[in-house]
Amino acid sequence: MIDGGCINTGAHYHPHTKNHGSLNSWVRHIGDMGNLVADDAGKSKGSLSVWNIGIYGNTSVIGRGLVVVSIE
Repeated sequence: MIDGGCINTGAHYHPHTKNHGSLNSWVRHIGDMGNLVADDAGKSKGSLSVWNIGIYGNTSVIGRGLVVVSIE
């Protein structure tokens, strides 16, 4: 766990000045990727496909932080 939550990972990635939204929303930040659900042991697995994130250009996630938060 990181102290201070998401704040300590650096600036919020927000190149198109849109509001937060769900993974399936057309209006959302580039980095809004939805939620993972874990089992009772705290484990989760699966796959995720995101239409507005890339590895090239201004939507690239290369070199950016990813925050996973545990909510109990």
